[in-house]
Amino acid sequence: FNDNSQNNNENNNNLNKEIQVSLLKNLSDLVKFRLSALVVLTEMFGYILANSGTEFIIKKFMFSWIGTAAVVGAANGFNQIIETSNDSKMKRTKKRPLPMNQLTKKQALSFSIFLTIFGISILFFQVNLLSTLLAFGNLILYTLIYTPLKQIHPINTWIGAIVGAIPPMIGWAARTNALEPGAWVFAIFLYFWQITHFMALAWNFKDDYISGGFKMLSAVNPERVPFWSVISAWTFLPLTYLFVLTKVSTFIFALLSLPISIYVIWLSHIFYKQRSKESAKKLFFSTLIHLPVFMGLLFLCSFIKI
Repeated sequence: FNDNSQNNNENNNNLNKEIQVSLLKNLSDLVKFRLSALVVLTEMFGYILANSGTEFIIKKFMFSWIGTAAVVGAANGFNQIIETSNDSKMKRTKKRPLPMNQLTKKQALSFSIFLTIFGISILFFQVNLLSTLLAFGNLILYTLIYTPLKQIHPINTWIGAIVGAIPPMIGWAARTNALEPGAWVFAIFLYFWQITHFMALAWNFKDDYISGGFKMLSAVNPERVPFWSVISAWTFLPLTYLFVLTKVSTFIFALLSLPISIYVIWLSHIFYKQRSKESAKKLFFSTLIHLPVFMGLLFLCSFIKI
């Protein structure tokens, strides 16, 4: 009898653990954990690179990225709640927690509201008002403007890129309580990087976007997609030197980052000429290499002063 009781307890414990793990995975998918981590990383870089005579306060640095992470997660949660029906029609998104009924909309909404209150409170009480306003404004822009626009007009991509460009400004503002020229250069660079990155991604998912009812440029006017990839990629060169002019980094950084930027530009031209899935895929993966290499060199040259 005791053995049976112990076995039942073990089974119940294992079941509870499985439920907890499943819930954590679903919540992680709801907030798009990997994408959110990349966004938060750019916020952290914004804080670190804002070294114009301001003290690096570890406590404020920690609170700034934690608050930003919570708000970013909330924005992704609200986005998936609004787009549940659309996501269920797309191969790329139909296995997300809401279309699969692994989370209810009420659960997702409750968690997203909690993250919003938690993140905004941390930024307001532990960081400063400017970073709070940037984070809250970005949440509104993503949830109430970008998300509905995805089903209305292709301009949504350009609006969405603003959302992705603001996190380093949050980090910069968290440290300096100001938005100096370097913060704007960082944001503009991320803006055009996202356009290049997303155009390459969207080319191979245009049928999926049509199925989901999204008015992405690749679904509405695909012939314009390679053009915008090229235009956006070419901005990397002048923006690189603006990092030097605003004293965020050094001239050596501009030289060292030149090859990877030229490589992305070259692949964007190949994409423009070939307009194939393979050329789009190569451009897409090159942007995934470009961003960490570019930011790594930016960090290295800024602090070693080479």
